[in-house]
Amino acid sequence: MKKHRVSTGPNPAQHSSKKPRKRLSNKGIALITVLSLLAITTILVAAFFSLAKVELVSSKTYADGIRSRQLSETAVNIAISQIKKATLPPVAGGESKFFSWTSQPGAIRKYDDAGNFFEAYKLFSDDNMVVSATDGESELEDLVEDAPPGDWNQSDNIIQYVDMNSPVVRTSASGQIDDVLFPIVDPRAASSAAGRPPVEGFSYSEALINGDTLSGVKPASSGGSPEDLRLPMPVQWLYVLEDGTLGTLDSSGDFSGESATGSSVSADEDNPIVGRIAFWTDDESSKININTASEPTHWAMPVVSSERDRQYLHAACPRGISALSRPSRHHRAQPRPLS
Repeated sequence: MKKHRVSTGPNPAQHSSKKPRKRLSNKGIALITVLSLLAITTILVAAFFSLAKVELVSSKTYADGIRSRQLSETAVNIAISQIKKATLPPVAGGESKFFSWTSQPGAIRKYDDAGNFFEAYKLFSDDNMVVSATDGESELEDLVEDAPPGDWNQSDNIIQYVDMNSPVVRTSASGQIDDVLFPIVDPRAASSAAGRPPVEGFSYSEALINGDTLSGVKPASSGGSPEDLRLPMPVQWLYVLEDGTLGTLDSSGDFSGESATGSSVSADEDNPIVGRIAFWTDDESSKININTASEPTHWAMPVVSSERDRQYLHAACPRGISALSRPSRHHRAQPRPLS
């Protein structure tokens, strides 16, 4: 019996046919890691700048809202200050001097104890808020001399005046006028073309009392559609500087204002114009009381029920005129957008 020896070792022929393995390099992994970090950093920086831009726009919008609110409150406070100055008794030589006053839409007139015209306090924005009596001229002449120019809405005057009675026109999808809304006075009250009779006693024209013609007025006598009627009420813009100084612009566009000490103030790069306001104050005493307007009534002794009402007697109005009227204010404010 033959014996065979079996070897379990590697076959030299097979071992010599295998190729040697190559060692992998780590240089590509470093490049990919660096590029990934740069991409992530770029995304984070872009997100940061985008968030910063949104915050900046939001802050500017909030600041414009605060500035608009401050401008509107400025107009209200000016009107309140005018009312207080006109109704409170002034002090002359250390003693109170009694005056009577009468209110009307847009102004309060003040008279001395002899019934002579003394001052008129305007309740609308103007470069001269107080009209004083002038020797040798009547009360009407003093007030008429302070009227706006007839060409208030032309050329250079457009930066000085604004129409407080400018209407809001509502149109349909087809472009037809549905309604015209006037904020103060509706000129259609003088027209009968709308299918209703005109308001008795109400009329207007483009002629001013001083003989000039007010531009932009379309009276009922001109004909046409009632929606085309216009009754502008021009008042002056009051421009506001960054430090709070109020003033007006002349025809050349230069700012003119005064500080609290009375010194002249001008606008410059350090103190620019930040907004402008315009306002008009109505007076409810001009409305008709249907309970007493039907027939003449006797004047009765006024009766007070509080200390505050008693204090009003020191600046009482002439008979038949309401001294405790509550004004309603119309004002506009235009802040300058932040850049």
